Amino acid sequence: MTLSAPLRKLLAALTRLSEAIEKQKDAKSEAEPAKEEQAGPPPPVRLEQPITIKKSADDSKRDNEHHRHMLMVQIALALFTAGAFSAAAYYACIAQQQYAQIKQQVSDSEKQFAASHRPWVGIKDPIQVTEPLTFDFGGAHARGTLITVANSGTSPAINASILGHLVVKPYYPTLVDKNPFGGLIDDKQINCEPGGFPLTLYRNHVGLFLLPGETKPLPNKADWMAYPQEIPNTEFVKVFLVGCLGYTDETAKSHGTFFVYIYVPDHGDEFFPPSGQYIGHFETFGLTKAY
Repeated sequence: MTLSAPLRKLLAALTRLSEAIEKQKDAKSEAEPAKEEQAGPPPPVRLEQPITIKKSADDSKRDNEHHRHMLMVQIALALFTAGAFSAAAYYACIAQQQYAQIKQQVSDSEKQFAASHRPWVGIKDPIQVTEPLTFDFGGAHARGTLITVANSGTSPAINASILGHLVVKPYYPTLVDKNPFGGLIDDKQINCEPGGFPLTLYRNHVGLFLLPGETKPLPNKADWMAYPQEIPNTEFVKVFLVGCLGYTDETAKSHGTFFVYIYVPDHGDEFFPPSGQYIGHFETFGLTKAY
């Protein structure tokens, strides 16, 4: 079937129009990338000369005065802080010293109160010796001594009893004894501190009951001795009685009185050969400690 001439013309015109539209699309798509390449970040703005604002003389003067004022305020605050810290440290030191003094005063008062409200038991001199000091194969012996004790405190003494032994020390007439208390005050056999012999007495509940100001003899004669191995092999010796009076107070606190006596023959010196018998007596050696 043949198309008419008008229809053919119309188709040809539509075909040309479609081709023209496609060309325009292709041209537009090619132009957009080029435009994007040309549109980049804006160039930075450069100032060739800085912008300065000139202050007047009055403004500069006011600024300087303000700066000086602020500096003075800071210095004043620093000085005030340092002064306050120094004052606080000084008063803290004074308070610490006062606290230490008050604490010491309280401690001294407590000690004085405890010392004035407790029993004090000691040996009431002299010790009565009924038999001579004897050296034999069994060592040294001081038999049959009678001891009287007294409570000079302000509260009762409970379970008062005595523990002791003889200490035989070597003596050299030509030499000065530079340590006269050696072997006496450090006697390992007599522990007179509250945790030693006095505590044993309290646990065993033995001994005398002494009221304040009361004096009593110990119920039995005491026999003191030193073993043969404790007697030095020297020409002369001195003999000491070392012991402890233990007791407790009403609060069950244990106390003790450590004592040392020296044996002095009635005829002769304080030193003698470690053999035979010597009639004499015990004298205080000037060493007593109370706990």
